[in-house]
Amino acid sequence: MKKAFLFSIVCFLLILLAGQVAYGQSEKLEYKKHEIAFGVPILPVQEIATGISAIITDVLGQRVDDIKARGAFSLAYRYFPSRRWGVGVTGVYQRIDVNYKNPPAKSTFNTITVLANGQYSYIIKPRFDLYSRLGAGICSFNQSAGAGDSNDTVFAFQVTAIGIRAGGVFNSFIELGVGYEGIIHAGFSVRL
Repeated sequence: MKKAFLFSIVCFLLILLAGQVAYGQSEKLEYKKHEIAFGVPILPVQEIATGISAIITDVLGQRVDDIKARGAFSLAYRYFPSRRWGVGVTGVYQRIDVNYKNPPAKSTFNTITVLANGQYSYIIKPRFDLYSRLGAGICSFNQSAGAGDSNDTVFAFQVTAIGIRAGGVFNSFIELGVGYEGIIHAGFSVRL
């Protein structure tokens, strides 16, 4: 978990630096209405819930050997009718493997989340935005285990308290919040 967090932060900083160097002086800074973003959520709700469930299962007698979150990623499209307001849709995928010791078993959780969201930018500079975002949607859980498969759909949400975007057309972002996009969400985006 710590390695994934450090890796994400280092990637964010490298993307930010590369974007500033490569597009620093030559890029025209004009208002763009469309954005495509790719991100890496750290500690999304589904990972936290699986951890809590494993602790409860462990207390009830089925010993949990380990939990492996195979990493989550997000892909989003946003439309900005004005420079300050944006709306969009975000998809998040994550796989989590839980291995049990007593009795020996394995469960695999595949989650797909789709969120409709709205964004408001507080500070808007040519190469810097400070914003918040709210999202709501659904999350589909598929659990594969030795006894069979099960599917469930639940309400999904994201509350991004603070987001920072730096760069021009090609930019990087980091967000802090809670929900299905994680406590920390970092990545890069392209504005068209």
